[in-house]
Amino acid sequence: MKLNYSLSFNKDKNTVLEAFCNPAFFEQHQALMGSQDFELLSHDDDGTRCTTKFRYEADSDVPAFAKKILGETATVVHTETWDRSSGKGEIDIDVATMPGSMRCSASLHDEGDGCRKDFDWEIKVKVPLLGGKIEKVVGEDIQGKKGPDRDAVNKILDAA
Repeated sequence: MKLNYSLSFNKDKNTVLEAFCNPAFFEQHQALMGSQDFELLSHDDDGTRCTTKFRYEADSDVPAFAKKILGETATVVHTETWDRSSGKGEIDIDVATMPGSMRCSASLHDEGDGCRKDFDWEIKVKVPLLGGKIEKVVGEDIQGKKGPDRDAVNKILDAA
């Protein structure tokens, strides 16, 4: 399943990129999003490209039929890589209980006094007969978090 959308932030592209290349940003962001047990797994930054990998626990906000497969809570490993020169990123999310993959190409663009982040998700769930339904549920869960995600990023950027 493909999912595309954009979020607007109140800071320029370079300021947002600096935040996305700082592991402390992700810890704050996950706390604001209600995740628990954040653990930084790795962080590499050569000044041009940065990659941050972390793990957290999240409650599953999915219907009962999907919770039978995905569980009540999910252990998530999130890897995010950004290229500072292009403003393009790759996001890979591995949910321990989900047989499949969640990948996103992202890009930042200056827009007015702030910037816009474009998301292009590819969600694949490999469960016979139910895979498409679970992909739709996961996509709806991502869509439902757009507002809180935007608000959390803006709150962190404003506090910096």
